[in-house]
Amino acid sequence: MGKARAGLHADQWLGSTCYDQPERAEQALKIGVDYVAFGAVYPSTVKPNAPRATLEILRQGRALCEQYASERRAAVVAIGGITAQNAAPLIDAGVDSIAVISSLFEAPDVYAEARAFSRLFNS
Repeated sequence: MGKARAGLHADQWLGSTCYDQPERAEQALKIGVDYVAFGAVYPSTVKPNAPRATLEILRQGRALCEQYASERRAAVVAIGGITAQNAAPLIDAGVDSIAVISSLFEAPDVYAEARAFSRLFNS
């Protein structure tokens, strides 16, 4: 990880995709990643065969981030099939961020959809 980190600017993050495997997150956190990503959380047209990460897996990811926090806590990211209508339980489970593609860029009003996502984190 030292080489990867050395190639980044101070404001860039290093993360790990963990699919539905908290043990992958634990390994990544031990070497100091900035975020761990889990998903697909919901059915996804972008990655239809992606392993499913449950709310319990997201909670486990949050607990691991707390456990391995050193200078700062790593973020938990959820990805896969997320919409503004189904994202609230993910936030309640402890995710810091959500990654979206289709629900945002296929929305009739991209700006309104982005604001709907932002409101979920600001409420």
